[in-house]
Amino acid sequence: MVRSQELEAVERLCASLLKDGSFNLKETSAAALDDVKEYLRRRRTGRMLLRAAKFLSLTGIFFAVAWLAIPPTFFEAIFRIGLIKMLPYWDWTYLRDVPCLIKSRSAALELADASQSNGSTSDTIPWHMRCSICEDLTAVIERKGGELTAFQVGEDFLVEELPLVIRRAFLVDEHSAVGKLDRILRLHLEDETMEPCRFRTNLKTKKAFQFDSFVRKVTRPDLQLSWFAFWEFCQHHHVKEARSIIPRPAELPLMLEVADSVWFFAAANHSAVTYKQVDFSPTAPVFWFTQMLGTSKVRLEPKDSCTEYCHLLETELGPGDGLLMTTELFHLSWLPGGDCQTEVLALAAGFK
Repeated sequence: MVRSQELEAVERLCASLLKDGSFNLKETSAAALDDVKEYLRRRRTGRMLLRAAKFLSLTGIFFAVAWLAIPPTFFEAIFRIGLIKMLPYWDWTYLRDVPCLIKSRSAALELADASQSNGSTSDTIPWHMRCSICEDLTAVIERKGGELTAFQVGEDFLVEELPLVIRRAFLVDEHSAVGKLDRILRLHLEDETMEPCRFRTNLKTKKAFQFDSFVRKVTRPDLQLSWFAFWEFCQHHHVKEARSIIPRPAELPLMLEVADSVWFFAAANHSAVTYKQVDFSPTAPVFWFTQMLGTSKVRLEPKDSCTEYCHLLETELGPGDGLLMTTELFHLSWLPGGDCQTEVLALAAGFK
């Protein structure tokens, strides 16, 4: 009843206003519509802000829980996949060649030498300053697996370019290691395009098909040959396949980027007495040499410029041991085992 009276009063007011001409219906309606639009806009904006706040809160809670429950390697994998997906829109690969992650003393000296060759007036840097890194080193430094963090390895050894042996860097199952040697040799038989960039063996092989001939000889079960061999894969797709066999310990810093260089060292029924020098690729200044089966002796020989100042270093690696080294000051030579053994397998992965 009250509602009807109010409506009748409004109708009488509107009729009287229209009658005397003091009421403009068009302007009044437009003003009322503007007020309604402004109200709806504010309400819609408020709802959007509320939804955004809810979404951000839930996202923050999800990432907080995920950070505590999921290993950091999962997020690293997602980040790397994101970088790959980004390539069609932004070519970020040039950043890989920016020397900002590892700044070593020898690298700084090289830059100084380069500036001298370009006409710089800086003083000449003698070689004994470059070789001062290793002149007091009489043995390879050894640590046990888990004794050092990745940060300590990066700061105390990689930056200083000191070789490091990590004992028991990972656990090795002998049966699994034997299977890996067989798998490595059969990778070539499954994919004949998988040819090494460098290869050396004591077996006589056909010159035109050197590696193929070697693999077919050593995989024949009716032959008991005494042999050794080491070879390098440097094509990217072959390196990617081969790296799945190589364990990466937690001590290796994440700042090390994978290089297109993987070496395999193998021997069977072979008693070696002479060290075999390995010419590591210059595109990979850091190498992780890991022993998977049997034992190997490695020798670090100072490069020509440092032979007067640095000592020759030798060490023996057993299953699970690894050697981390830079190629700036030392050559590496390999000796498969001290005695005649059934099988020897070691791997080396290049980083930069």
